[in-house]
Amino acid sequence: MTRPTDTVSIQSVGGKVFDRFTSVEITNDLTAPSEASIECGDDGTWEELESYIALGKPFAVSANGRLRLTGRIEAVDAPVDPASGACVRFLIRTKLSDAAFASADPKISIQGATLKQVVLKAYLSLGYTEKDFVFKANLARDLQTGKPSKGAQTKETKLEPLKLEQARVNPPETIFEFVERHLQRFHLSHWDSPDGKIVVGAPNDGQAPLYRFLCKRGASGVDNNVESVRRLRDASDTPSVVGVFSGYRASDFQTAKIGRSKAVADIVAAHMYRPILFVDSNIQTIAQAEAKVMREVVNRIKKLDAWEVHTDGWSFWDGHTAIPYGVDTVADVDVDVAGGTTGAYLVHRVRSILNAQTGYTSDLTMVRKGLWVL
Repeated sequence: MTRPTDTVSIQSVGGKVFDRFTSVEITNDLTAPSEASIECGDDGTWEELESYIALGKPFAVSANGRLRLTGRIEAVDAPVDPASGACVRFLIRTKLSDAAFASADPKISIQGATLKQVVLKAYLSLGYTEKDFVFKANLARDLQTGKPSKGAQTKETKLEPLKLEQARVNPPETIFEFVERHLQRFHLSHWDSPDGKIVVGAPNDGQAPLYRFLCKRGASGVDNNVESVRRLRDASDTPSVVGVFSGYRASDFQTAKIGRSKAVADIVAAHMYRPILFVDSNIQTIAQAEAKVMREVVNRIKKLDAWEVHTDGWSFWDGHTAIPYGVDTVADVDVDVAGGTTGAYLVHRVRSILNAQTGYTSDLTMVRKGLWVL
């Protein structure tokens, strides 16, 4: 079978298709709002497009017939050069962009509330309700890739009653930070769904791989399907030990009533001494201390064993089907350089680019299976 040609569609929600772009860049990320940067240009462009690309106007962006993001225009600029003329660029971002900017309401009451209720209360000031959330992470993944998840957690995320009544908003904490802080206590997170909703769940690196990336030398490279790869073993942000303590005298950690620590084996083995100690008077139980230790470790180890893959196209071609690239998926990486590895990696960021110079290309950032556990 012949690999189909990639396509991209940009459409104002409830309006018409926009097809005058000269370049497109779409980024989906499990840790940041999704966004699309669009450029178009010729003489007279601004006058024709000014009302169509007004700030706040909603748009949906699709790749190969599958939604990649739904958001609204957040920025517009029109650089002008006497030699090359004018162009117009606009940036589409999702609902999470507001949440990552706006401060959470300090009057939010969490006493007696479930975690789900806390999430909804926090986002209510932005006009978001329960219908704007997805509590089954696999639904968002399947919507973007078009392939059912095998080995994925398909049950609705259970949000148990919240017991930490003292964990209120800490101004100027943003809505995103406040919600993420509470979700991570239950080993959860939240990110964008392609249809404009917000996913509440946990990245699933236990699912079956959806993609397979090959980069071999010599005759073994006949089946290579990447243009370049980059292996990361970066300890710059990674501690050797994380410790969390509560209720101790300033002069003596040994007096702490509650304390837990965790060593990062790779850093200890490299003989790097870089402990990080946290003091949190809100911690009341060993379980809370252990949870905070794990959160702080997880937030700092994503570069410890990662791959960046640059490939042509916006979809993975398996010889029969073009599967769109998406986050919260798993890829097998088979490379015989940089130490060589064959293994499963969680895709947590996808950046797809279309321009006149390179055509359709994608950059995927992946972290080793089992490394990023909330």
